[in-house]
Amino acid sequence: ALREQGQSPANLRAVEAAGRLEMVQLLEGASALVTDSGGLQKEAYWARVPCFTLRDETEWTETTEAGWNTLVGKGSAALREAMDRWTQPAAWPALYGDGRAAEAVVRALAANSLQKPCRAPTGREPTGPAAVRG
Repeated sequence: ALREQGQSPANLRAVEAAGRLEMVQLLEGASALVTDSGGLQKEAYWARVPCFTLRDETEWTETTEAGWNTLVGKGSAALREAMDRWTQPAAWPALYGDGRAAEAVVRALAANSLQKPCRAPTGREPTGPAAVRG
């Protein structure tokens, strides 16, 4: 839209849809993200990049409550105003865990692996080499 209006700010990079890994790399180098994508709002939070969402609502309300995501609707004036007044929150709460879930799962499995075997839910026959029958 900016190109159509003959505008091309030097500090703005518009990109086509990107795969997840490419998007993560782009976010790591970004100073802010403007999107209407629900998934990118959360990715921006993980990257600690302020997100300005071109929607009136979000499924990731915790990111707005933490101050890292601002809903601006669809108007460019509201976007500019939100970007101008945004300040980095004092904290970055671990809204989605501390990144150590795999370690906790391994510890729990190791601590309980010699206790008693896990049984399949009622009505479901276990299969495969690791299945426990009985």
